[in-house]
Amino acid sequence: TLYKTIGGDPLKRMLVRFELPEELLNKTIHDAKLVVYCWAVSNFQEGESFSVHAVNETWDENTTTWADRSTGSAWTTPGGSFDAVPLVQVPIQSGSYYPKFDITEKVQEWSSQSSDNSGLMLVNDSAVATGIKGSEYSEYGRPYLEITWSSSQGCIPDNDKDGDVDGFDLADFVKDYGI
Repeated sequence: TLYKTIGGDPLKRMLVRFELPEELLNKTIHDAKLVVYCWAVSNFQEGESFSVHAVNETWDENTTTWADRSTGSAWTTPGGSFDAVPLVQVPIQSGSYYPKFDITEKVQEWSSQSSDNSGLMLVNDSAVATGIKGSEYSEYGRPYLEITWSSSQGCIPDNDKDGDVDGFDLADFVKDYGI
């Protein structure tokens, strides 16, 4: 897990990135949740939320700042370059809690290698101050991913790829799977 708060106010943005294990590449992702530990909340206001965005540029955990994504390489946008449309939003609670962000679609993209894994940006643009534990904390406080997956790619109905699903496809399926 790579983790970095950036900027003068570390309570507003947090970068996180997970390397997917080799066994998850090219698998079917059924469910994926980013879980963080929000240990402190102050100035709570009902109706405020966190958002999670896909990051658009690579970054270095040890040298990332508000202006730079790594030593000598500026962010395209100061504060981090990320998709404007959030992957998900989760309400901020009034006390400490573990928010879960459903990022299944993004993890599927990483698994199928159809998009780069430059990580995620947690954004809190509200007046509510939040403290989130990072990767340097114990296993009970650091961010983690919960992933449910399978190796099955599912049954492709048109096995002979002739544009029709017919008895030939069923015969191929039976032959291929020994049914």
